Amino acid sequence: MSFLILTGMSGAGKTQATKFLEDIGYFCIDNMPLKLFSKFGEMYKHSEFTSKKTALVTDVRSGDDFSDLYHFIEDMKEIGEQIKVVFIDCSDAVILNRYKENKRLHPLAEDGNNVNAIEEERQKLAHLRTLSDVIIDTSAYSVWELKKNIVKLFGSADEETGIKVNLISFE
Repeated sequence: MSFLILTGMSGAGKTQATKFLEDIGYFCIDNMPLKLFSKFGEMYKHSEFTSKKTALVTDVRSGDDFSDLYHFIEDMKEIGEQIKVVFIDCSDAVILNRYKENKRLHPLAEDGNNVNAIEEERQKLAHLRTLSDVIIDTSAYSVWELKKNIVKLFGSADEETGIKVNLISFE
């Protein structure tokens, strides 16, 4: 079994990274509430969970008390499961530009100020970032460069990463 905890800055590319993980065979749960990590861990320990590769995606949308996540990570390590924390990051300027291009507000921008929201999010995620096993900075990445990096880090050599085409002919 292999667990990834995918987290990081809003607007840095977590959604795209999640899609790429699904493409290489990960079972992904996006926007997992922090309080559910301990429940998920208990269910996992007492079930026949069959997915070999699982990615649990969370960020500040799920709350700001990460203690349940930290306990989950320790519990999984205690029972011998492989677990990696992956932090997707990006420069503030690039995040601001991405929100501007999409005409969206940052999830913490209740007052409409994306700059303050990004600063607040950095503070809330600072400890989690220091605990991360892998930090991917997408500041200079295209979406395809992110995919290449995700596949390189978490895919296996025998997995196909190109376009899959099914051709069906009717006579």
